[in-house]
Amino acid sequence: QTVAVFGLFVIVLLAAGDFSTVQANAEAQGLGWMMSPMGIGPAEVALYALTVGAYQLVRQDLWQRVWAGRDLKTVVRGYWISIWIMTITIVMVVWMGVWARFGLGIVSEDPGMIYYQLIAEVLPFELVVLLIVALLATVISCADSFFMCGASSIVNDVIKPRLSPDSSQRTLLFWSRVSVVITSLISLALALAVPRLVELWVTGTAMLVSGLLFPAIVALYKRRISGRVALASMWVGLALAIGWTVAGAPLGIHPVFVGFPASILVYVVGHALDRRNLVEYAGVPPVTPEEDPLVSEEQLATSDKG
Repeated sequence: QTVAVFGLFVIVLLAAGDFSTVQANAEAQGLGWMMSPMGIGPAEVALYALTVGAYQLVRQDLWQRVWAGRDLKTVVRGYWISIWIMTITIVMVVWMGVWARFGLGIVSEDPGMIYYQLIAEVLPFELVVLLIVALLATVISCADSFFMCGASSIVNDVIKPRLSPDSSQRTLLFWSRVSVVITSLISLALALAVPRLVELWVTGTAMLVSGLLFPAIVALYKRRISGRVALASMWVGLALAIGWTVAGAPLGIHPVFVGFPASILVYVVGHALDRRNLVEYAGVPPVTPEEDPLVSEEQLATSDKG
């Protein structure tokens, strides 16, 4: 998947000509600003930073690396590598579109189809088939990963607590399959309602960031947190982002600029009011002093209370 994107990027650069030619073509059309990396305004930069950018801090890749990493150093290194590769890939995809327009003269009425038009223009049929297969592999890979992730959350957080304690693995498997179907139907409905991929992506990440970003960062860096306030912060941020989206983004304000500040405000105020119920070493299983001599009785009592 990644090699296909890198390879197409090189091919487009070779076919489109040098930078000065592409720049001249853009300026001749009065669109020279599109050649500048900072050609968009600060508000739009902030929008993408708080959605597509900040989403990288709470998406499933982070937790996958945390769970699979040998140690913290491996987790941090692996995540930074993934962020850099993703950033470079996104920049190349954007520049391929720019070079296609001003270097090859390819203009698509539907931006979502520019990939197909581009490879059909610059590649022989055999390579067109290969790159389409690579694109489909990317879609399928993302789809099954996120369907399984969503289904796991539904089963573990919603369904399993409501089943009897002696429920069999077959029962959990059945509900997992049902959850995959539910997740896929929701995804299909969203794709039909918002046919432009970038808009759908930004809208979805805005909801995710509004609900999870601030509580997750607090949990990663603060020694003592309030679990109840964190949950309240998540639900308030998510609810406001969804409500603002459904309302059509009044005043032209994007949902992330409403839900995310509200999430921060709820947590900060709630944290100050809930100081007596802060939990130390959140997420770390309690151990006895015999198992770990560095854990004091006072710390153990605090953990048990949490």
